[in-house]
Amino acid sequence: MCLLNDKFLANSHLHLNTIERPCRFHKVVGETFCREDIIHDFGCLELFNSFYPYYLGLIYGSNIPEHKLTIKCPSLDNYVVIKIKKFKVTKISRKVMNLLKRVLWCIRPSDYMLSDAGYEVLEVNGTCPAGLKCGDVKRIKFKGTICPATLYAAFNSKNLDPESRDFYCPSDVNVICFKEKEDGLNEND
Repeated sequence: MCLLNDKFLANSHLHLNTIERPCRFHKVVGETFCREDIIHDFGCLELFNSFYPYYLGLIYGSNIPEHKLTIKCPSLDNYVVIKIKKFKVTKISRKVMNLLKRVLWCIRPSDYMLSDAGYEVLEVNGTCPAGLKCGDVKRIKFKGTICPATLYAAFNSKNLDPESRDFYCPSDVNVICFKEKEDGLNEND
């Protein structure tokens, strides 16, 4: 299964092509993300794909039973087992923003994240192609990385249609489009 991980953006990068308004992850047209950056921030992409629904649940306050928070990547040979973790929001600015969003929710509905999430690697069978090692802890960042929702959508789109080059954030209030660009090409190409 790790072949998808090897093929996704192997000789290309994602270029932010369209954005109607800034979001918490992306601010300006022209941002680019390469495969190495994405793997550094998220780890194995197949593992992230399995982890993402739990990630969403935890950041928005879901009470997922403890025994459901251990998952395995889908690789048969070189698999990784992780424990999904919830992290407290520590930045004062995020705490204040969450409080404001809660207070103003009836006037202007907006999502607020009650916690951060990530994972700890519990077991590695064989060698993980993304370089994950037993004991590694990943905490998904909110700045300086690609939006997790866009990554989830792009990875699944590419899996279903290898020729796909446009990837959209699944936001219901914004239009954000990334285009896959081959490495070495001018951004206008």
